[in-house]
Parts: sequence; structure tokens; C-alpha cells
Amino acid sequence: MRAMMAEGQRVLAGIPGVREVQAGSVIDQSAHYRYCWLIRFSAPEALDSYRHHPAHLAFVERPFRPMATDRMSADYQVADARTGVAALPDAASLAQTDGLAA
Repeated sequence: MRAMMAEGQRVLAGIPGVREVQAGSVIDQSAHYRYCWLIRFSAPEALDSYRHHPAHLAFVERPFRPMATDRMSADYQVADARTGVAALPDAASLAQTDGLAA
């Protein structure tokens, strides 16, 4: 698992628009999901090109998917001290764009 995660950090960090690739493991051993990835992008638009980049697709196909048979994925917009939480969408705007109930 560590070798796959190290390879992922190396490969994914080389994709244009990727600012940082972090991999982690769970502290609470009873948790369902044991490992995580946090990939930070230079701009929101970089996510789309990342999803279709050949290096990302090759890594996902092999070695990631065979080792991560039970997985979940979610994309988040985050706020830090510089951007502030006011930059995040509120529940009402999420309901309009994603079909979620507010």
C-alpha cells in the first residue's frame, strides 16, 4: 500500500495544475475507510483537466483501483485563513446546482 501511495504522490504531483498531493492513513483502526488522498489544485479549472489527464487515468486504472476496491470520492471547495469561509457556497446555492435539499 505504501509503495502505491508513494507512486501516486509522485505521478499525480507531476500533472499540470496539481499543487499538492497528500496521502494518509486512519488513526482509528475501526474506521471503514483506512486511507485517504488530499489533492490540492492551483485553480478550480485544474480539476477538470486532472480528471482526464493520461497520467491520472493510468494511475487510477493500475495500481489504484485493484487495491482500492471499496472506495469513495468527493470534491470539496475549502476555505483557509486567506480565502475565508465567505468564499464557500451556501446550502441554498448547493441545492440549486446539485439538486440537494436546503
